Amino acid sequence: MDIETIEFNGKQTPIAISCACTSTFKDKLFLIDKDLLLSNSGEAVVKLFKDYVSYLIENHYYFENIFAHNLGSFDGYFLFQNLSKIIEPDNITTIIDNQNKFIQIRIDVNNHIFT
Repeated sequence: MDIETIEFNGKQTPIAISCACTSTFKDKLFLIDKDLLLSNSGEAVVKLFKDYVSYLIENHYYFENIFAHNLGSFDGYFLFQNLSKIIEPDNITTIIDNQNKFIQIRIDVNNHIFT
């Protein structure tokens, strides 16, 4: 998976999430709702991540282990920050190295575990 951002209102804002599965046709691109972005950017970003997580749950057989581009830096921050808004904190665990870079983010949602 990968997260794309733009500078919006002076800060980096996620606008797209892509996911690809090498063995199936479950590839998908999630785009932010541009109208909602203009009226309520925070809600638009949360909706983007909710759509992504819902897709993972619906297709959990294909996405148990997810490799994230740039997890250790930029994307890990956005992923953790926004997952924390939609998933109970007790259902998110992380491994962070001594340089404060994400090594792993693990979520347990609707009895499905994704790492």
